[in-house]
Amino acid sequence: MINSTMTLGSSALRRGAFAVALVAGLAFSGSTFADDLSSMIKAGNSKWDAAFNSGDAAAVAKLYAEDAQVLPPGQSPVNGAEGIEKFFAGVIGAGYTDHKIETLKVTESGNLRVQTGRWQAMGPADEGGKRKAAEGSIVTVHEKQNDGTWKMQVHIFN
Repeated sequence: MINSTMTLGSSALRRGAFAVALVAGLAFSGSTFADDLSSMIKAGNSKWDAAFNSGDAAAVAKLYAEDAQVLPPGQSPVNGAEGIEKFFAGVIGAGYTDHKIETLKVTESGNLRVQTGRWQAMGPADEGGKRKAAEGSIVTVHEKQNDGTWKMQVHIFN
């Protein structure tokens, strides 16, 4: 009788321990997934900032899908990689530098990732030679491409 009770108790203990381990594992893997997702978006932001800050509008445009759309404040939508390259060449040419994106939140559903955040840059010098900081909010939708890479599909900022 003692052996059968101990076996039952041991089996129940094992099931309980397994359940706790499973829940902890799922919680950890969810956290790891969120961390990985956030890290991937932040790495993409770093590439974007580096390309922009080096004055390479072509490299910026390569981070977008061929049929992507940029929605700048108070302007018409900019469509496609070629249009996006031309748009950012104009922004860079106007004297904007030191761009930095800060991620606030990232969510994923299937082949789409949505990032919200803040951006800041130094604007062009005024007539007196002073530069003014520019900043705002950003939303980007990233889409997984057929080759497995992620590219921006929609980019809106204010």
